[in-house]
Amino acid sequence: MSCADLLTRTELAGYGVVQGGEFPEGPNGPKNEDFSMCGWNSGPNGRYRLMVALDRTERSNSWVGKKDAAEPIRGFRTSGGRRGGGESVTIATGPGTGSVQVWGTTRKPIRSVAQRVLANLLSRSEDR
Repeated sequence: MSCADLLTRTELAGYGVVQGGEFPEGPNGPKNEDFSMCGWNSGPNGRYRLMVALDRTERSNSWVGKKDAAEPIRGFRTSGGRRGGGESVTIATGPGTGSVQVWGTTRKPIRSVAQRVLANLLSRSEDR
């Protein structure tokens, strides 16, 4: 599964980011099934941008925040904050499965984008 599978074109358009897709390289060379990163924006000089990284390279995700703390996604350990001029959310996707990171500035709050990414990730994982 890649980060490009986590949002539909309709969802991306709703967030104001219609251009972009998956990057050909991971953090340590060519992309593989353990890491993928995607980026979308609203145009060359666009106001909105969104990045999504699906990272299974570090399967121990214990560094991600506390479960059900004052963070945005109930039932999952999450961390939030600011990153690169926008909001960010990191979600521990399950024991031994790594994390998904969502950051940027979109028409909707990053929290709601992250919730949609997580819902899509979980539904696609169940399909396998």
